[in-house]
Amino acid sequence: MMDEAQGERPESADSHHKLDRKEAIFLAVIIALGLLLTFVQANSLILNSDHSQSALIFYDLQEERPHLLAGWYLPTNNYLLTDTTFYVITGSLFGMGPTTVRLTAWVIFLLGVLAAATIVNRAFSLKPALYSAAGMLFLPAIATGELLKPQNHNGNILFSLIAYLVASHCLDESEIARKDAIVLLPLLALVTTAGVFSDPTMLFTFSLPFVLTLITLSALKRELPASGAKTLTLIGLVILVSGGAILLQYAVSMNTELQLSRFLMQTNSIALEELSASLAFTSKILAILFGLMEKDGGFSIVNIARALLLVAAIASALLAFKNEKDARRQYFLVFLFVMGSLIAASFVFRAKPFELNTARYLIPVLYCQAVFVGIALSGYYRTHPSTLHRTLRGYRYVVLGAFALCIVLVGAGVATTAPARQKNLELAEFLEENGLDFGYSQFWYANIITLNSENRVKVRPIEFTKHGARPFFWSSNENWYSPDPDLGPSFLLVPEGTNDYGFSIVSPMMMQAMFGPPVRQLEYEGTRIYVWDKNILGIRR
Repeated sequence: MMDEAQGERPESADSHHKLDRKEAIFLAVIIALGLLLTFVQANSLILNSDHSQSALIFYDLQEERPHLLAGWYLPTNNYLLTDTTFYVITGSLFGMGPTTVRLTAWVIFLLGVLAAATIVNRAFSLKPALYSAAGMLFLPAIATGELLKPQNHNGNILFSLIAYLVASHCLDESEIARKDAIVLLPLLALVTTAGVFSDPTMLFTFSLPFVLTLITLSALKRELPASGAKTLTLIGLVILVSGGAILLQYAVSMNTELQLSRFLMQTNSIALEELSASLAFTSKILAILFGLMEKDGGFSIVNIARALLLVAAIASALLAFKNEKDARRQYFLVFLFVMGSLIAASFVFRAKPFELNTARYLIPVLYCQAVFVGIALSGYYRTHPSTLHRTLRGYRYVVLGAFALCIVLVGAGVATTAPARQKNLELAEFLEENGLDFGYSQFWYANIITLNSENRVKVRPIEFTKHGARPFFWSSNENWYSPDPDLGPSFLLVPEGTNDYGFSIVSPMMMQAMFGPPVRQLEYEGTRIYVWDKNILGIRR
């Protein structure tokens, strides 16, 4: 009877919160493998013009300009103070090219994983922090691919995590935190301003979740991690600097030579009749990102393993919300839930094409899942002898097996995937070999060819209208374009079968009427290249 009674005692918290030697070795090996696999994935990504903006800004900064960033036309998510800062540093150290761009994105991703693990360690302990980091390194391939793409809101995720880390220190009531407040509050304001100014999606990954979490805890009469006065001060500060960052975008566009797209123009909502379609599309994208199904709708054993991980995350979240009494951990858990819900809801209601490439906006939700999976894998909530907890104790080993299977399959997938052909890199080499170093094309070819040639072949984006060719001002600089016809020679690169940016109307007869007969014509696998001895944007006929 005594043994049976002892078997019902809660386990010591330290017995499973601390890492034993075998588990430490297991996690070290898994994390090292994750670093290697994500490095290989990052280095094999095919880049496009959307990934080139920071590199082209770096090239421009190397040229003498009367004003910093003068003449640039950038989208609302301009990335200037987040991602671009890292690219300027790495470009200065190692030179700017496609490899530098890929590996800088990898470094930003890893810093995000480190920041997330630091937050989990501070809220819980090292064990769930390391499991969470491992979970982030072994997300489904499509999710990892999105996270490793340059300038794909990964800087926003990093800055949001840093802002949360600083804010959580501000909420701490310890004597050390009080003394550090004079540094922490300005740092929180600086990080939030830089993040929201550079990528307003940080409103949904930090600012709004931070404020709503504290309001939710207060409404539920849960213990707040800080006094009421400090909580109100932080809420006011985050609201003030977030709104100020949006206004700063307007002020910069109105009063400098840097042009940023208007924030409100980027937040159109869907029509009511599109709501059901948007909900279905969001559910499908989340299922693909969570690994519950393949892009083509197929199903395999890895989907079962991913489903087990998702169930573990949900069970871990439910246990945490039910049993957690610590105010700091409650705040963190509710923050994750609110952030994930806000991002999913904003994705449902935001006007967008129903295409898979919009999945990048849902990526932060996977960080929330990875944290809860990490908590589940670590067995953090196992101190109560209830039937549910005993069941979950056994289920943990099932989930560990599922996680191990995911690791094996991710590794096998990376190892067996042949490197994709880099056609735009080959095209850049072809242009350089033929002595062509300046020309024009549509956006999806222009910026990426410039990057792939490491700025030796400058291709500027243009568009065609019924009135002729004109500069295309999106992730581009007005100083790239000149009406002087003597700044030649120049070429026009016409991709095969493209209908973008008015290129569908381009024909040899039309070009001859607009620019005169070309002095040279080349072709590379269906892509036509016409060469003139003058700058074609300066030719008026």
